[in-house]
Amino acid sequence: LDVTPDVHVVSSLEKALEIASSNNQDEVFIIGGGEIYRTSLPYSDRIYLTEIANEFDGHVTFPVFYTFEWKEISRKHHPKDDRHQFAFDFVVYSKDKIP
Repeated sequence: LDVTPDVHVVSSLEKALEIASSNNQDEVFIIGGGEIYRTSLPYSDRIYLTEIANEFDGHVTFPVFYTFEWKEISRKHHPKDDRHQFAFDFVVYSKDKIP
């Protein structure tokens, strides 16, 4: 498999997180699809989510997460304009550290 230097190809989320940890990464970004999001959510402590003010036809979605486990720490609204067909919010959620 021909890949760019410093790129690791792995067959599991656990292995990817192990490599990130061994490289002292402060933050790891997981970029879907739907099943990858569902699998990785239990490992996550932060979600960067774009909430689009529209409904779309399709069968792949971001998994439902329980708001009692997460706290919204920022929200930036972007209105519909010449560059954006729909209004949207960019939201950051953080996992509540409940003792």
